[in-house]
Amino acid sequence: MKISSYKLGAHISIASGIENVPEISSSMGFNAFQVFVKSRSWRKKNYNDDEIERFKENIKRFNIKGTAAHAIYLINLASENNIRERSIYDINEEINLCNDLNIDYIVVHPGSNPDKNKGIKMVIDALQSIETGKTMVLIENSSGKGNTFPSSIEEMSLLLDDLDKDHFGLCLDTCHAYAYGYDLCNYDSFKDNIKKHLNFNDFKLIHLNDSKSDLGSKKDLHENPGSGTIGRCIRYIFYDSDFRDSIYIMESPDIEMSYDKNINFLLGDNIENRKF
Repeated sequence: MKISSYKLGAHISIASGIENVPEISSSMGFNAFQVFVKSRSWRKKNYNDDEIERFKENIKRFNIKGTAAHAIYLINLASENNIRERSIYDINEEINLCNDLNIDYIVVHPGSNPDKNKGIKMVIDALQSIETGKTMVLIENSSGKGNTFPSSIEEMSLLLDDLDKDHFGLCLDTCHAYAYGYDLCNYDSFKDNIKKHLNFNDFKLIHLNDSKSDLGSKKDLHENPGSGTIGRCIRYIFYDSDFRDSIYIMESPDIEMSYDKNINFLLGDNIENRKF
């Protein structure tokens, strides 16, 4: 196993300028990354032509193989008030930014509604109204806290089944799956559940997060891979050839301090092959 076989990265801050993210990512030993393309608010964001061109040039210069953005957390496409319209407007804005920057994917938490069946239909209707351009929209699973969805594999399937798979896909967060109740240490059972409802290539991106909370806790608390309650079992999905085409992104809160430890854990004896 060589790290060059993967598209592996982390969520990187754009505080030093989005055009510098490819270099920062590469300096950590990664060939992929995820960013917020705007502040985590409704506030509009624009990039000038120089920022956009330098970003694109640095993607090539630093041999970046996979790029993703994460939409703001305020979005709720299943809201029954004006938040829904605001959310649709924001997603369109963020998708346009991603298209300008040639970012491959944008990850979205679709929202919540006490009536999940109604909420799922509202999300599908909203997403069907969106022009994605070159950037694919990925629906991320939730931990099952409150009325958020999709938390189960079945709910992910319900959402994706009515969407155009040329423009929409899925993001699997391992911490969220574990918090919902999927035991990743019983990996064969977990994969069998996926096979009943989805294709493995529906998952374009994997959020490779360990958990600070227990199985089925419904708590979304990220930990570095191998340092939480999932532990070594998180390697199963990283080593699984059925997900080899996915981008793997770590969302550890202290990633700038822990990236080396995380790569060591994931690669084990193959650490000498870490350079892409």
